[in-house]
Amino acid sequence: MSEEKAITKSYLEKAINARAEKRWNQDIKLFCHNLRNSPFRYSKIKTGPNMHSEINNFYLEYPENCETMLANLFEDYDEIREETIKDYVQEETDRLLESLDGISNF
Repeated sequence: MSEEKAITKSYLEKAINARAEKRWNQDIKLFCHNLRNSPFRYSKIKTGPNMHSEINNFYLEYPENCETMLANLFEDYDEIREETIKDYVQEETDRLLESLDGISNF
């Protein structure tokens, strides 16, 4: 028999945050993929002090550093990430509450 996992507030918060983070990561992966295949793929971005790389090369060489590339492109990347994940958490929470709405009829 499998053990049932108690659904606590902490568990729900972690699950909702995990879903929001996963959604952010999927969006960023798609964004980087689209950027790599856009007319900007040969544009150069700053990758360090006095260092530049073409977007296409940067992504091909460092696919796991997609967020690093975006942080180099956008000064407010960290704020955008934080606010977007916060919005995603709210959307996931609302979705969960809507699905639980039917239970209140018991």
